[in-house]
Amino acid sequence: MKHSFLTEEFYRFSYQAVAVLNKLIESKDNLVADRDMYSSGEFLFFEVYDNEKSREILSLLISDFDEYKKYNNENFASDESTEIGLCALQDIHLKYFTAEDEIMWDNENDCFELRCAIENDED
Repeated sequence: MKHSFLTEEFYRFSYQAVAVLNKLIESKDNLVADRDMYSSGEFLFFEVYDNEKSREILSLLISDFDEYKKYNNENFASDESTEIGLCALQDIHLKYFTAEDEIMWDNENDCFELRCAIENDED
């Protein structure tokens, strides 16, 4: 099922979300409000400050921020009005794409990656 608050670009390529999340992490503008991943690399939570720069980066994936934030806050433990929680983005991504395309945290390289890429690096 496609959500109207996400862009077609989100659904086009599984790697697109990874690229956007990494751009948020790498930004010199201190956009990350909070994040934590399980030691296995699985996504626990990731939130960025709700500001113009964060929205600019996320606009490749999110078309309606108000609806997205409402959905995220209703479905995940996030109710900060000054932050954009990204758990919904990861969850929708996992449900839409295959398990090998799951967004994971790569502890060795301090970045997000798809599960298949991390597992290939381990071989």
